Amino acid sequence: MNMKMKTIRILFQITIWIVYILLPVFVVPEPSSIFQNNTYYLILYIFVSIFSIGYFYFNYNYLIPKYYFTKKFSLVVLANFIYLLLIVTVLKVTDTIFGYNFYEESPQRPVFFSGFFIRFIVLFALAFSLRINKHLQLIEAQKKEAELIALKARLNPHFLFNVLNDIYGQALIKSDTTHESIAKLSSLMRYLISECTAERVAFERELSYMKNYIELQRLRLTPKTKVNLKIEGTTENIWIQPLLFIPFIENAFKYGVSNEKPSSIDIDFVIKNNCINFSVRNKIVTSPDNYHESNNIGIETSVKRLNNLFNNQYKLDIVEKEKEFLLTLKINLNA
Repeated sequence: MNMKMKTIRILFQITIWIVYILLPVFVVPEPSSIFQNNTYYLILYIFVSIFSIGYFYFNYNYLIPKYYFTKKFSLVVLANFIYLLLIVTVLKVTDTIFGYNFYEESPQRPVFFSGFFIRFIVLFALAFSLRINKHLQLIEAQKKEAELIALKARLNPHFLFNVLNDIYGQALIKSDTTHESIAKLSSLMRYLISECTAERVAFERELSYMKNYIELQRLRLTPKTKVNLKIEGTTENIWIQPLLFIPFIENAFKYGVSNEKPSSIDIDFVIKNNCINFSVRNKIVTSPDNYHESNNIGIETSVKRLNNLFNNQYKLDIVEKEKEFLLTLKINLNA
C-alpha cells in the first residue's frame, strides 16, 4: 500500500470515529444540555467512546488475527472479559470520585448510555466480520499469486527449450549465426532471471526483450519468411506485468514459419487511451496433426494468467481461417 492510499485510509477511519462519537449527541435532543450542565457525563461519554474504539482495534488488530485464526478461542473470550472488566472497574472508580452511580437509571442520564454492553457486542461483531473478510481476501490474493508463479514457471522452460532446440539446429548445420544466437539467448535469459521476478516491468524493457527474441528467430529463418514488427504510440512511463505477449509471439514462430513455403508474421502494438492493443497474425504452415493440441496448451496457459492478473478486464480474440491465425489482445492499463 503506497503512502497516499495509507493516508486516505487513516483519514477515512478518523472521520468514521468522529461521526461515531458525535452522532448520538445530535440525534438525541437532550444530551447537549446535559453535557453542558454536568461535566461528569461529558467525561464519562468521552471515556466510554475512547475505550470502545480501543476495544474495536484491540480485537481487529490483535486478538482475532493472533488467537482466533490459531484456534485459541478461549484466549479471545478471556481477553475480552478482562478488557470489559477493566472498563467497568474504571467506571466504578469514577462513580466513587464524582458521587454518581453509572448503572442507576435516572432522567438526567443520556439515553445512549443505556446500551452500554450492546455497544461493545456490536463493535466486536464489526471487528470480527471485517477481519474475517480481510483474511479471506488475503487467502485469495495468495492463491492467485501462487497460480501466477506456477504459470510463469511453466511458460519460461517452454520458451527456453524451444530456443535451445533452434540453436541446436543451427549448430548441426554449422551456421555462421550460431554464436550470435547464443549471445542473444544470454541476453534473454538475463532478463528472465533478473527482471521477470518483479510484479511489473517497464514496457520498454519488455519490448526490448521481445525484439531480441524476434531477432534471435530471424537468424534461423530464410528469406521466404517475412517478420514485421510495428509499434505505435508512446511507450514511456508504462509498466506492465512481464511475459504477457511473448507466448503468443513464440506461438507464431513455432507454427507460422517454413524454410520451404513463403510465410509471414505480423506483430503490432498500438498504445492509445491508456490501453495496449496487441495483435499477431501468421500463416499456419506446421503439420496439422500436432498443431491444435500443442497450440491450445500454450494459449490456455496464457489465458489463465491473463484471467488471474486482470480478472477478465481484458479482451482476447482468436480467429483461425484458411490456414491463417490471428490473435488480438486489448489490455486496459488501469485494470
